[in-house]
Amino acid sequence: MSSAPPVAAAAFAPLGLLEYRTGRAVVGRPAELAAIEDGINAAAGGRLSAVAVEGEPGIGKTRLLLAAREIAVARGFLTVAVGADEELRG
Repeated sequence: MSSAPPVAAAAFAPLGLLEYRTGRAVVGRPAELAAIEDGINAAAGGRLSAVAVEGEPGIGKTRLLLAAREIAVARGFLTVAVGADEELRG
């Protein structure tokens, strides 16, 4: 049983399908993009793969994840994006 307080269902937005295309290159993140591509290549080869993206606000995490999505979709993957309210983090 979780000790976290219950969250009202109204706190969650309805699901919807969104299409994001930036059309811009990611600048200054070659190591991060290489790690993402390595993870995608591993998954394409049938291996379990995960890449964590974390950092301070405003450093480009969202843009990097949009680039990751574009790479994955181009390789034939189906992607799912989720988000969380900072106040709900425990």
